[in-house]
Amino acid sequence: MNKKKLIMAFVLVYGLGVFLYFYITGRKYHKIYSQYLEEKRLFRVHLPQGYGESQERYPVFYLLDANNSIYFSRAAEIIDKLGGNQVPKMILVGIPNTNRNRDMLPTKSEYMISSGGADKFLKFITRELIPLIDKKYRTRDFRILYGGSDAGLFTVYSLLAEPGSFSAYIAVSPSLGHCPALINGMADQLFSTRKLLNKILYIIYGEHDYPLVTMAVPSFVNQLREANPEGFRWKAMIIKGEGHIPVASQYNGLKFIFSGSRLKLKK
Repeated sequence: MNKKKLIMAFVLVYGLGVFLYFYITGRKYHKIYSQYLEEKRLFRVHLPQGYGESQERYPVFYLLDANNSIYFSRAAEIIDKLGGNQVPKMILVGIPNTNRNRDMLPTKSEYMISSGGADKFLKFITRELIPLIDKKYRTRDFRILYGGSDAGLFTVYSLLAEPGSFSAYIAVSPSLGHCPALINGMADQLFSTRKLLNKILYIIYGEHDYPLVTMAVPSFVNQLREANPEGFRWKAMIIKGEGHIPVASQYNGLKFIFSGSRLKLKK
């Protein structure tokens, strides 16, 4: 086979592979129209092993930034590996981005023109997506929100803005430095009005993380330490030698959430 034919064969095989990849992965996406965001949004769902053969109800793990198939698959792998052993089996819901700066940042930034839409994005998740997931799948009333970097900021913002929406939060390298005054003010408001807060928060970031993380998170952690509302279980971890988005964040976060005998999930 000459060089030209080899190149043509490679292009055909590669093209077929790309087509099959997007065809197969594309079928795994579901669509929902958001009245709050005024656009169609995609989401992905991974069901636990044995879901179809049982009538069991499952907690739901909501994964932000789920555009990347490898990222989503890795999250599913960790959940499946831990499920039924160290943590309950769970349904995984991945939420891809359309306009990340708009959706993740609660305030306007001169450097990110489209920012400041976190409130609408949160309403999309809590008032549109969650009810759809609860209607379509067998879910328990126990939800976890996971986000890293700006999505970690959104995760913290979600806890402070609508603490009734999720049971637990994993905020990885949260870039609270985008709006420290807002976050600190919301935390003061929440902790002064809610003496009982049956929620779980796990914060994790690297020793060599971005300044938006390392210069702002300690102040928020001090607020958590001083307020210490009843029923609120939290932990902040700094991983030595690591930078942005420590690799063990999901694994460590899930183990913390489901550690101890105090956590009782509703049947």
